[in-house]
Amino acid sequence: MAWPTIVEYNAAFTRPEIGLVAPSLKGACCKRGPLGAPIPLSGSFARIYEVTLPNGIRKAVRCFAEDDPDRRLRASRVCARLAARLKMAPALRPYFADVTWEEHAIKAGERTVPAMIMEWVEGQTLNAYLEAQHTDVNAMQRLRTGLANLVRDLAAHGVIHGDLQTSNIVITPSGSLRLIDYDGLFFLDEAEDDGSNELGHVNFQHPAFDPRSHRALGDRFPSIAMDLGLEALIEDPGLFARFSTGENVLFVSEDYRDPDYSAAFAALRRRPRLARAAELFAGICKASPAVLPILDEFRTEAYGAEADKKYSAQSPEANKISFVEGVNTVAVPITTSAYTETISRRERVAYQGPYNVLDVRDFMAALDAVGKRVEAIGRIVSMKADGRTKYGKPYVFVNFGDWRSDCFKLTIWSEGLDSFAVKPSDSWIGRWVSVVGLVDEPYYSDRYDTTQVSITILDSSQLRFISEEEAQYRLGRSSVAIAPPSVGVLAEVAPAYHGATQPLGKPSNAELLKQLNANHVAEASIFAASPQPAAPPQVKTKNSGCMSIVLWIIVPLLLWLLFQQ
Repeated sequence: MAWPTIVEYNAAFTRPEIGLVAPSLKGACCKRGPLGAPIPLSGSFARIYEVTLPNGIRKAVRCFAEDDPDRRLRASRVCARLAARLKMAPALRPYFADVTWEEHAIKAGERTVPAMIMEWVEGQTLNAYLEAQHTDVNAMQRLRTGLANLVRDLAAHGVIHGDLQTSNIVITPSGSLRLIDYDGLFFLDEAEDDGSNELGHVNFQHPAFDPRSHRALGDRFPSIAMDLGLEALIEDPGLFARFSTGENVLFVSEDYRDPDYSAAFAALRRRPRLARAAELFAGICKASPAVLPILDEFRTEAYGAEADKKYSAQSPEANKISFVEGVNTVAVPITTSAYTETISRRERVAYQGPYNVLDVRDFMAALDAVGKRVEAIGRIVSMKADGRTKYGKPYVFVNFGDWRSDCFKLTIWSEGLDSFAVKPSDSWIGRWVSVVGLVDEPYYSDRYDTTQVSITILDSSQLRFISEEEAQYRLGRSSVAIAPPSVGVLAEVAPAYHGATQPLGKPSNAELLKQLNANHVAEASIFAASPQPAAPPQVKTKNSGCMSIVLWIIVPLLLWLLFQQ
């Protein structure tokens, strides 16, 4: 019997009196969008619906996207183990939502399926919070402190979250941090291993991380990546506009796999307060994940009172981070080859985003992606930027094709529009964008006899403008050559090859052009692979056809006569 599709899940939540069969969901109603359909959120392996019980309490119903018996078994065990752990360790309760397992929860399609029913956590995910608050230094300092306390408390009680990342951390209205998505949750003192192979988000995990070997260390690398990113934003909030993708704090997978050629690392190396931390983190990226330090050890080495004294580019032996792992002291060396060697230009490592990349021009691929979380890339063709629902609320449609035919689009309802610092407008037309989100149930128009596939934008952090060159790189259609990050040049023009992602409302083109004009060598090396303007079309005259025939006759005749001499 087939597993429910997103269309069947939506139908179940549209008629909750029939579709929601779990006793704890009796009388619940689902939150719906302006068109009357549910708007599910998406995790990596689940669809999340917000429902309200008759007593006004809100719940998150987490439904599995695919038929995976092993994953469901682990999820049922995690719910029971977490409840038991929170009773034993009340200090952990503020970080987690109450969650229960319902074996028979949702009647969708032809079968009844289980679900995790969780307390609804009010607040902003970390990616949305950073989008709105990254210029507030005090807010970033509080966030960094809260993150360190969270990681420290989890470790003290033997709990590994397994997928620490911006989408799985919620900042509540009071400023506290809460964790969601427990797919990778692991308890160090549990004798039974549930066999989870959760890799975690690629922008928050060591490039060589293996969950089978390093699972107990799963929270170390992401906590360091987030902590260093937050410290960098405290030092220079402008780094967010250059390096944020909406799916990171500062670093992406590409940086970890090639730190010597990373613009983000280069930007931090140029700042005295961050230079040692950047070098230490680069060394960790190159070392085995088996020797990852805990966050407190990294912070002591990177920012402690003696850190500045230890750091010296002329003393490689001093540039090591040492920490205790079991009974052994491990030293992770720092490498500074990007500053001491002349390296020829080379291609960037292959793009590795957190989700499958969708070319929005491929309509059949878009249909296949319905119900999945993807990174959609395309060029905006048209906009409906002044739409109003029948209730008078504004909305925006962003079209990647002719809206009167089958095409892909973005839908931004009023709640999503409120998150934009600069409201969407026709100025978007012709620009390339990267969008991360759940591909919605297709919409069929009787009037035009067309089908439209879309992603609903719930927060501006989901969308980034990118260059055409970057779009082609992410789509796997071109290779982009990069030069080694020198101190005086690339550190300032780095967004050109790091991704050129521009958070909405924070344009950086003028600054980038200014730097490019001041650094002609960098401009030539970085943009050598950029597409060149097409040659102007040739103008045909009414005699051009006759002239072509004459030339085809005369030229061969002249050549024949020449060779007869």
